[in-house]
Amino acid sequence: MSVAWALFVPACFALNLAPGPNNLLSLNNAARHGFAPASLAGGGRLLAFAGMLALAA
Repeated sequence: MSVAWALFVPACFALNLAPGPNNLLSLNNAARHGFAPASLAGGGRLLAFAGMLALAA
């Protein structure tokens, strides 16, 4: 295995394990307002993401 792969594979795993801004926003909403409003907001983010995918396709 080359040095590039030895550095690339662990970096990919580390980036996939780090929470993104949407996950942090969802955790913050759940902590402040409870599960139901956080679920509704998460559904809105999911709908917005689906819209962006549709526009990009």
